[in-house]
Amino acid sequence: MLYESYKDKVYSIALYHFHGDAAIAADVTQQVFVKAITNIGNFRGDAGIGTWLYRLTANECVDRRRAGAAREIATSPETFAQFADTRSRNWMKAPPRSHHEYAQQSLRCPRSCGFLS
Repeated sequence: MLYESYKDKVYSIALYHFHGDAAIAADVTQQVFVKAITNIGNFRGDAGIGTWLYRLTANECVDRRRAGAAREIATSPETFAQFADTRSRNWMKAPPRSHHEYAQQSLRCPRSCGFLS
């Protein structure tokens, strides 16, 4: 009954928030109703059920946007290029080391951080 009454409103809000991306809007709608059914016991009744669902929808849209932005930043070609460029510059500046020196450094770091104590 709850789903049938509010599914179109929730979907419309999500669709608007994500500029017409129907797939994301459908995912958000599904997640909102999963949260609503799971947390129906937390509904205090101070406001109407529609207001509560609106808040769940808005929060889910913000969470989804945040997660998407973080994923987009982490996987952008610019991020990879910047990381590779930084690593290669540092590598080029570093003096050559023997395998023994690398092994010693890798053992010192965890001990100094308390990981192997």
